[in-house]
Amino acid sequence: MHQLCRHTVIRAVVAIAAVLLLPVGNATATNIVWDFSGSAGEINSNGTPGTLTVNGVPGGQPITATGWDVNVAGSSWVAKPLYQRNLAPNDQGLGVCGVSGCLTGTTQEIDNTGSMRDVIRLDLSAVTGGVNQSLLASVDDSSSSEFYIYGSNSINPTLSTSTPGVFLVAHGGSSCGVNCQVALTGPYTYLYFTTPAVVNDGQSYLLHTVSTSVPEPASLLLLSSGLVGLAAWRRKKKV
Repeated sequence: MHQLCRHTVIRAVVAIAAVLLLPVGNATATNIVWDFSGSAGEINSNGTPGTLTVNGVPGGQPITATGWDVNVAGSSWVAKPLYQRNLAPNDQGLGVCGVSGCLTGTTQEIDNTGSMRDVIRLDLSAVTGGVNQSLLASVDDSSSSEFYIYGSNSINPTLSTSTPGVFLVAHGGSSCGVNCQVALTGPYTYLYFTTPAVVNDGQSYLLHTVSTSVPEPASLLLLSSGLVGLAAWRRKKKV
């Protein structure tokens, strides 16, 4: 009878421990930020394409940005340098040295000139679980309808919503303003920051930051508590 009772209690404790493995909500969440504004002043990121890798804080998970020009149809890609600025309070972030080069002014921003549109491609493939997260992008957008953001798992596809696997995940609204917060939902391996499919409209912006909130399940703590309780019960029975 004693042996039967002992086994019954063990099975009950093990069942409780198994229940503790189930998700019970998020105890805390870590906010990871990738800041593309860089140090104070203007820094030309040379190379074709210009490449800038930014580590997330905290965690160090990298996102790599590259600079491009693409035609209005979104099908022809030309490598371009990047331009990094941090001129507070409202001129901060990453742009592209497009067809106008890297002259002083807004030519280093993400804009459109002649027959080409600037594009910053963000590669999220090195971010653990990053393509499954909801991201929040901050853009220095001084007027409405400047930015178009596409998501895709393809590298340098034709940037059009008529292209299979390419999605317009965000675009400028009627009241965005400086350091506008834009919600982006994946999963995507690549994000493409560009302008509407027009040229010479005088609109431009900078990619400021990208952030995400990573939940931390509380189930691990509960499981540990259950196992400690089981061990204590067994020691007590042996005494």
